[in-house]
Amino acid sequence: SSRSMAAMDRGRNDGSLRGVGRILVACLVIVSSGLLLAARRGRRRDSMTSLNGVLRAQTTMDQLSPPVVSSSISFPPAGALIPLFVTLDVTLSGEWRDSVVDVAVAYRPTCATSLAPLWVRGTVQLSGAETTAHLRLFRLRPSQDYAYSVWVNATAGGAAVTSSGTFRANATGWARFDEGPYVAVSGDTPSFEMGTFAVYPSYVARDETRQWFQGLVAVDAEGWVVWMYSLCMLEAWDFLPDYTVVLVARSDGSCGTLTSHQKGTLPFNGKEADGKIYVANSQLQKIAPDGVLVNQYIARCTDGPLNFNKLSHECRVDHGSANLQVLTTMYKAEVTPDMYAAVKMGPNETLAEHVDTFANTVLVAWDHTQGDQSRAMRSLYDMSDFLPVTPRHLFETTAWNDVRMQCAGDWSRTAIEFHHVSSVSVGCDDNFIVASRNLDTIWSLRRDGSGLEWTLSSHDEIASNFTFERDLDKFYQAHSVLQLDNGNLLVVDDGTDRPGCTTIRTGQCFSRAIMYRLDHDRGVAAVVWQFSWPNNVGDSGGYLVTTEIDTWNEVGGSAYRLANGHYLVAFSSVDSSSTNPNGAAQIFELDVDGNRTANSYLRVPTPTANEGMQNGYRFVPWHSIGGEVSSPPEFVAPVWAA
Repeated sequence: SSRSMAAMDRGRNDGSLRGVGRILVACLVIVSSGLLLAARRGRRRDSMTSLNGVLRAQTTMDQLSPPVVSSSISFPPAGALIPLFVTLDVTLSGEWRDSVVDVAVAYRPTCATSLAPLWVRGTVQLSGAETTAHLRLFRLRPSQDYAYSVWVNATAGGAAVTSSGTFRANATGWARFDEGPYVAVSGDTPSFEMGTFAVYPSYVARDETRQWFQGLVAVDAEGWVVWMYSLCMLEAWDFLPDYTVVLVARSDGSCGTLTSHQKGTLPFNGKEADGKIYVANSQLQKIAPDGVLVNQYIARCTDGPLNFNKLSHECRVDHGSANLQVLTTMYKAEVTPDMYAAVKMGPNETLAEHVDTFANTVLVAWDHTQGDQSRAMRSLYDMSDFLPVTPRHLFETTAWNDVRMQCAGDWSRTAIEFHHVSSVSVGCDDNFIVASRNLDTIWSLRRDGSGLEWTLSSHDEIASNFTFERDLDKFYQAHSVLQLDNGNLLVVDDGTDRPGCTTIRTGQCFSRAIMYRLDHDRGVAAVVWQFSWPNNVGDSGGYLVTTEIDTWNEVGGSAYRLANGHYLVAFSSVDSSSTNPNGAAQIFELDVDGNRTANSYLRVPTPTANEGMQNGYRFVPWHSIGGEVSSPPEFVAPVWAA
């Protein structure tokens, strides 16, 4: 494992230059494999037209003429929310009247790439006026040339290539996205289709306001930006089966007038039926793959700061619910006089902060199919029912943070964020898994609303159903927690508040991905495996060496199990160090069964001014933007593989 990662570390020094060399020097036009197969079979191939030309072809077969008459490419309009797609119109006629014809399109960049061609599929009814399939080709690299081939299901004649052509994808308008891969990839090609991350705080290129970007970005397995959506103060996101995207964002920043030429949909203040002015503080959005707003929920409040109800931190689809509800969290104000929060400043220094106002957490669910905002949000659990504010629960920690609460008017109030729920997900046993950053605690709550199932906490002050085998096994400030099908917990342990890690002394701060097996009979949370970088806790060198040099992820981070059994681990908010001088976000694909070998290593650039801030938050795998896949449809597959 160490040798593998050392080789990978050497590779990343020259990997970017080699990648640029491949793009600039070896940028050779590649005709897709489908077209080459068609040539080998002696079929006549259409000539490729210019970028904006219309392709016309007639291909004669033994039985019937394939019914493709023409195909043409159209682009999103100037200033489109999402520029990285095209629409391919395939118009059919011929001898197959009153039938449905399967159409598939293969496309890939003409410059050197190791990735398989992408495929989209559609059908055309050859009757009446409708004889055209409108196919959208997503996952395009900006400013790159593409070759495509159109296949139809010729039944007796088998699948046939009937049209082909080239086009150049739009630029995004952001030079850093357009000029080459945005993310540096070394080691093996990652197994995921795409990875998504937030750009927050903003990315500003060349000190130009027009180069200010904040929102969500997707990159392919070679690091190219292939999708982007501008949204101010993005916090979390997820994907629905119909290819729509759901996102949660705050509205307390000033980026709304600058982000992507004022693109995106901002939350807005409003006057309700009761005549009161309500101030927007956050929003949920549901958008189509092309960025069109499908639905929006705006959290607004009035009548003083104690009505503060901002949405925050989480946006996760509950795939087992009737309407695929979206899980998130909402603040709820509480006043408890004469309390003290102990802030761990240094090894022997504690600051006692006198407080009386707390921002607690309510777990809520958004029905994104509901157009009536008053009925779209429902409360699932108030976390104060399981852990209320008490002097015992305000233990010494580095975690306590302030929240400024304000609704309509000039009156505001500063509160201590108590629960600070950082992750909500659906477990394997009809349950919700809820993680608290500030309280270093994970709860399992029953999905039917009947209450608490179990608690796992790293603090003696909080009643826990499990203990740890060693103090070293405890987690601190978990920012992403998933329960796998076998019941194990996959946790990103940010490590802030770990013993020896304090506000003013960070020498023993480090982060890791860690998996626990919960033994309910013994009441023990046992470590299955853990991963930190570049050392690994438990490997040679000792604990102190590890804590001094390993990556410290201050905010966010994520870990996901991929379809091939590997794990995708992201440390998304890190400071510069001797092993990471530019403070880049670090993403790893781990073959855990192969002794924790990091097969792939990705680095996402971080502006110097943003080091240690929220930045990417998570690195979420995404299998398809609009239905495109990396394997041919079944009617093409036998010919494709021949």
